[in-house]
Amino acid sequence: MGWYKGLAAADPKIRHVGLSPAIVDTVRKLIGPDIVLWGANVIRRKPGQAHPWHCDMESYRPEGGFVTVWLGLENVTPQTSPVFVCRTHLNPKPVQQVRAENRIDRSALNDEAALALARQADPACELATPVVGNGQAILFDGRLWHATHNTQRRRTRLALLLQYCRAEMEVRMPVEHQHEWPFQMTDRVAPVVTVGDGKTA
Repeated sequence: MGWYKGLAAADPKIRHVGLSPAIVDTVRKLIGPDIVLWGANVIRRKPGQAHPWHCDMESYRPEGGFVTVWLGLENVTPQTSPVFVCRTHLNPKPVQQVRAENRIDRSALNDEAALALARQADPACELATPVVGNGQAILFDGRLWHATHNTQRRRTRLALLLQYCRAEMEVRMPVEHQHEWPFQMTDRVAPVVTVGDGKTA
């Protein structure tokens, strides 16, 4: 059975991008020299489609050690780029948990409401909307609260998601179609690409 984030191990072209020195060198500066590429998938957002506020389930760990790379591929504009709440990687609770505690539906949380919830724990939190275009990337901690909104009227936006972690960490796959708190993980370990020699483990 395949996994939607398993393109790095399965697709040579995606793996080639994930092992590019420009990306790998930057990731190593953030989390250390011994890393693996554990997740990769192409994200398509149709006109008007949103990806609700969330934290990455697989990488939500207090100790950190994860980096996500969001690379714009096609029709990427300021109207389609991710939005973040700064400093929420320091919050002990993911946004999914905070939503559940406040009984807020996944699709009902807009940017202003996400910021207000984050400021209950840290008043210094701010919204950040990086300006990204085709061929440009954002690197961030998967614990950050983040969302995307394609507000374009006609064009589908494409982006490549690459996810790295320290080599000693084991990443388990979440239960399929499970997005809510509490996070539910399976016993299946994500296939990884060892950064440096390109061999799969």
